[in-house]
Amino acid sequence: APIMLSSTNASVLGTQLLVQWQLPLSSSPQLSYKVEVFTNASLTGTVVASAFDNDPEARQKLLNLPSVLTPYVRLTIADIFYQTNVFSITPTTPTLSPATSVPGTVGGLTVQYYEAASGNWTALPNFAALTPIYQGAVSSLDTSARRQRVNYGFSYTGYLTVPADGLYAFTIHSGDGSKLVIDGVTVIAFDGLHDSSQFLSGGLALAAGQHSFAVQFFKGAANPVNTTA
Repeated sequence: APIMLSSTNASVLGTQLLVQWQLPLSSSPQLSYKVEVFTNASLTGTVVASAFDNDPEARQKLLNLPSVLTPYVRLTIADIFYQTNVFSITPTTPTLSPATSVPGTVGGLTVQYYEAASGNWTALPNFAALTPIYQGAVSSLDTSARRQRVNYGFSYTGYLTVPADGLYAFTIHSGDGSKLVIDGVTVIAFDGLHDSSQFLSGGLALAAGQHSFAVQFFKGAANPVNTTA
């Protein structure tokens, strides 16, 4: 059967276009993707912007359009058997999440480290209801404070400084449950135990300035977590 998608969406803000998609577990694995942008809903005529990559893990693409226009997207996904499926997406215009101003901030993140008191964690715990084993400040998503290989978790909080109004794309890479929250909005929810280290993406429209964010994850298996934007 051709590769399947469980969801597709696209956002347009000015000359930025963010296209995102997700595969269900029942789908054959992704091999490559192609994004083509047209100026009409019939997806005919000149392609005004495009992107292609052989990337099994990609689930989003951020493009800069040549001008402010009403874009219509054709997304072509190919699987490892070179079967393809084509999806049409009409982008929507998101509302910018407003920035805040926090005086006295410095570089780095606040970190709290937790361990399961008993049993095995199979999902992200409510860290707010737990007492951290350790808390302090780090310059990045540092996991060196961990004291065991499984059944532990980290919570990081801080502020992002966004240079300009726009669409921003984020990716979490984690072996088990993880979550990214910006301005109180869950941008990526990737909870539960995973068979292997996997990627999940999300995006948000952000106004220039500071934005609160939090990254949480737990480890029920020995796979690291990385976040890139």
